[in-house]
Amino acid sequence: MHISEPSPISTIERPPATIARLRLPADLGSLADGRDAVRRALLGEGWERERVELVVLAVCEALTNAIEHGSVPGEPVEIEIAAAADHVEIRVTDRGRPGAARPLGVPAPPPPTAERGRGLIIMGALADSLQIGLAGRGTGVRLRFAASVAA
Repeated sequence: MHISEPSPISTIERPPATIARLRLPADLGSLADGRDAVRRALLGEGWERERVELVVLAVCEALTNAIEHGSVPGEPVEIEIAAAADHVEIRVTDRGRPGAARPLGVPAPPPPTAERGRGLIIMGALADSLQIGLAGRGTGVRLRFAASVAA
């Protein structure tokens, strides 16, 4: 896994076969639409279901953070899925929330008794690459996954 220093989220390096862009309201009810879009894009590219579900889990964590911490309720959260047969890059961007702290990296693990605080850790463990950066007034998270795990 590679975690880079905070910076503006850059553009995708090479054209993928499937690009999907969604603008969802910052409401936990939007999570299912985000999960379904990722799942459809990857299955459409021929990815194995087990790998797809790991990507969906990481993206769901990013979307949950954007909804709960990043955008004012009802404001948009954006997801961009650039999928190909061998890799996918997914960006989740929020609009920012006045007074909210923006993450600048993966935090230390919370105490074992904590009920929350593991989303970025999960994303970092599942993704081949995780970047967290500034995106206008908000935060952008870029996750990159290979279709298969290197042996």
